[in-house]
Amino acid sequence: MDINKLKSIIESEIDDSIGYVETDTVAERQEALEYYLREPYGNEVEGKSQIVTGEVAEVVDGALPQLIRVFTSTDGVVEFQPINDGDEPFAQQATEYCNWVFYRDNDGFLILHNWFKDALLQKTGIVKAYWDEKIDVTKESYEDLSDDDLMMLMQDEDLEVVAQATEEEINEVTDPMTGQVFQNVNREHKVKVKRTKKDGRVVVENVPPEEFLISKRARTIQDSPFVAHRRMMTRSELIAMGFKKDVVETLQSGDTLEFSPDRIARYSRGEQPNSMGSQDESMEVVEVYECYIKVDYNNDGIAELRRVVYASQEILEDMDCDYVPFHSICPIPIPHKFYGQSLADRALDLQLIKSTVVRQMLDNLY
Repeated sequence: MDINKLKSIIESEIDDSIGYVETDTVAERQEALEYYLREPYGNEVEGKSQIVTGEVAEVVDGALPQLIRVFTSTDGVVEFQPINDGDEPFAQQATEYCNWVFYRDNDGFLILHNWFKDALLQKTGIVKAYWDEKIDVTKESYEDLSDDDLMMLMQDEDLEVVAQATEEEINEVTDPMTGQVFQNVNREHKVKVKRTKKDGRVVVENVPPEEFLISKRARTIQDSPFVAHRRMMTRSELIAMGFKKDVVETLQSGDTLEFSPDRIARYSRGEQPNSMGSQDESMEVVEVYECYIKVDYNNDGIAELRRVVYASQEILEDMDCDYVPFHSICPIPIPHKFYGQSLADRALDLQLIKSTVVRQMLDNLY
């Protein structure tokens, strides 16, 4: 497939996805979050009561502990069952490993908490599970190294010498038997090295609702023709992921997520992160789309699933894949539709009515 055609398809899917522009779903999520935080309704009158009751918070916070208790009251969140004879030890090993990855290598309790709370409050909770492989670069300094120490250090293939200085000290030594004078040379090396290490592990993380994009034709994540994770990443993170430095440096910095209604409602005034937070070019923020799209890539008439990393009208990575790493949960699903309703949606009108009644009662008492 032509690269320009692929860019055009991705741009079209992003523009038409739920979550990219403000829709009823986005507006309802913003409203639910504002009600949960007990923000003013905007109809307050100076000199009158401005109390905001907390029915939405009571509903969400009341249901959350019960859900978490279901998954955390046992030793594991997942259990493998043996199928054939002799599978028992393998099933037990897989169970222990997966629970260790979820609860130990990742903060499983916090992941469950945020997953369920997003669902109860903002219609759908999204979790992303994937294998994360990146490059960690650290700098180290060594002093007073002998020739043998330096040779052993240089045998490490992960090290690259950045700077080196050598000091020589010449001592004259006399042989007591022959009286012959020898010169003994002592070398001390001082080096600075850069250690580059590839690291990989299973990552399970929560995806904020405003960062998740999905096609309007989707009913589930797996049958969706387009799913994307829109997130802000620094240039340093992109280079550590293996993308070419000269390409990353040409990407435009910016953050359209700053204007997402969900994000605006989440942060109080003056605390919202922005793309101009650092003067260091390596820490500049770039808006990156990790897209999972079904497209006829080889022109055989059948659409295949591909993973495309897209940023600033540039395709950073394009590869075939066999799974979509997102998982969703919705407290009140609506058949044949991806986004259902949350418990907060059912309590919004109750909070508004009760706040209005309490305000009038207090005004009369005053």
